[in-house]
Amino acid sequence: MKDLFSKKKIDEWALDYWLLQRYAIFCYNIYYRKVEVINRHNIPRDYPVILAPNHQNALMDALAIVCNMPYQCVFLARADIFKGKRLIRLLTFMNIMPVYRIRDGIEKVKMNDAVFGKTVDVLHNKLNPLCLFAEGNHGDKRRLRPLVKGLFRIAFQAQEKYGNNPVVKIVPIGYDYGHYQKSHHWYSREIRIVRNEPDIHSWESAQSFRRIPAFDGLDYRQQENTFKLKVIALDAYIYHYGWVRPPQLMVSKTKSLDTIHKGASEVERLERENYFAFDYGPLNLLAEFTETHPAVMAGWIARFNWKEQLQFSGKPGKNRRPHVHEQFRYRLMGWIKRNIPGAETLGEFRNYILLKR
Repeated sequence: MKDLFSKKKIDEWALDYWLLQRYAIFCYNIYYRKVEVINRHNIPRDYPVILAPNHQNALMDALAIVCNMPYQCVFLARADIFKGKRLIRLLTFMNIMPVYRIRDGIEKVKMNDAVFGKTVDVLHNKLNPLCLFAEGNHGDKRRLRPLVKGLFRIAFQAQEKYGNNPVVKIVPIGYDYGHYQKSHHWYSREIRIVRNEPDIHSWESAQSFRRIPAFDGLDYRQQENTFKLKVIALDAYIYHYGWVRPPQLMVSKTKSLDTIHKGASEVERLERENYFAFDYGPLNLLAEFTETHPAVMAGWIARFNWKEQLQFSGKPGKNRRPHVHEQFRYRLMGWIKRNIPGAETLGEFRNYILLKR
């Protein structure tokens, strides 16, 4: 039993790593409600394997390998995180070896020879795959960046040791993250089909309607002498794309909405304070959209050419104004509504009288 907790080689199977891996999988599946792994069965068995994922989402990319592959992979990571005996011991326990870069100094780069020698041993043993992020560093844009030459250097060194057989397999892995906003701040039901009667008007912006018999055509927020509509629920879904636009268009949209709700003078004051600078923030904090887009949106989605303006991971900018749905109370209510049966519409704005069918 002691040998299970004290590996002689970094690529050996270990019980304590397996237990930690089970806990990581548990936490990972709470954070990511749905994960889709495609063609996992194509990873070769009984071959020396190098897994080569793209690197889009920092630590979460490594956890995706740990939590979705039936291995105890050996990773390579930048050497500057290996500081202090305890941290080095922890990283080694987690099957991570250092890689030195030019910025670490020419003398340090020479230490890669020993590290690469160990990676060749890992491939030779064929106990667990070697994992090396092919781009060398982390970038939060949806694009493939230049690949590091160390990946191919390791593969060639290992192949030289093997000769012609077996062949070292480099398996490219592509990560992609999709996001949508499902928050307590956004109402889950709304009135969208109404009878064309003269005293029914839009009320409180565009989110709902009311019967307003003596409407003056000016005050869409009036409270007196307005009446909720009696409605029935339909098995139909509304897909909102109005808040999925390039940041510069979102600035114009926000100004227009605030002009309606707050007045032109207040908008001018806020504009002087740079209030309308729009930043979606780190999209990894949002849930993944896994459904099918409506056919009518196909052309619009095909023209999506502003990925470079988005942040897919990391922390929010220091000067960024948080969105309403990021406030703690909305996040808490959102969690309750997603996880507690019967709480889907708890505390939600209802501008209608729902009839039973």
